[in-house]
Amino acid sequence: VDLLCLTETEKELSEELVRGVRVFRLPMKRRRESKWVYLAQYGQFLLASLWFLSKRGGWRGRYDLVHAHKMPDVLVFAALIPKLRGAGVILDLHDPMPELMMSIYRLPGKHWLVRVLRILERWSIGFSSLAITPSFVTAWVAHLTATCETITWDVARPSNQDIQRSCRALPQIPVRQSVVII
Repeated sequence: VDLLCLTETEKELSEELVRGVRVFRLPMKRRRESKWVYLAQYGQFLLASLWFLSKRGGWRGRYDLVHAHKMPDVLVFAALIPKLRGAGVILDLHDPMPELMMSIYRLPGKHWLVRVLRILERWSIGFSSLAITPSFVTAWVAHLTATCETITWDVARPSNQDIQRSCRALPQIPVRQSVVII
């Protein structure tokens, strides 16, 4: 398993093995100054992730599964080359990005940026092999913009089978194969 993430401190190694997981840290600092800086940093991380997955996995097909674990939703598109090689792609929707941006920057639902984020969210869910959410509410909000259903994992009621729905079948992946989490 490989993990791609940001560095939190300058003392962290750019690459290390932690409990059997290869951790790769990108030398980027988080800054939350304005919505434009916010979006620019997401774009920078997306491009760095795309480069990483292309360079590390490339056409050799190193990764069999890519799990996009954080925002932005479009981070799943960094898995373009692994997906073309047959890898499964999981989109982990912790927060609905359009609604989060509305809340942080007090944008109305009809604002052009919110509409663009909804389209990107729909495309991201459609691109993924599987979309998962931490709660029924997140799944419901994402389903409003999705072109397919999402699989829901409700941490408050993990045995509640009636809220679990399939978007598309995730490819069966043997445990011995490579996985990357971004």
